[in-house]
Amino acid sequence: MKTKYNIAILGAILSAILYAISLPISKILLKEIPPTIMAALLYLGAGIGMSVVSVYYYLKVVKVMYFGESSEKLEPIPVSKSTKLALTISMIVLVVLRIYPNLVINAVLAVSKIFLS
Repeated sequence: MKTKYNIAILGAILSAILYAISLPISKILLKEIPPTIMAALLYLGAGIGMSVVSVYYYLKVVKVMYFGESSEKLEPIPVSKSTKLALTISMIVLVVLRIYPNLVINAVLAVSKIFLS
């Protein structure tokens, strides 16, 4: 467990160092690009990189879910009646608000008019 923790810390430090190195180098290579576009490209690259990592992780989860062997028998989780009631009420409220969002929008507009006038 300790080695996994150390590897994670090393990976975080290494990524921070590589990011710090890449900024000046990319600015030198791409002199004509405005700073806003440069920031957008850097965020786009980070987003693509994180998407690749998350796809790898979630595909492993899906593989285990559908193709992995279960070594233990699964039993239902006991849920109290109050929890079932709370979940049912929450589900009904979410469905109603999804179908009729104007209920909330009109209420918010009315309250904002009161406070802003």
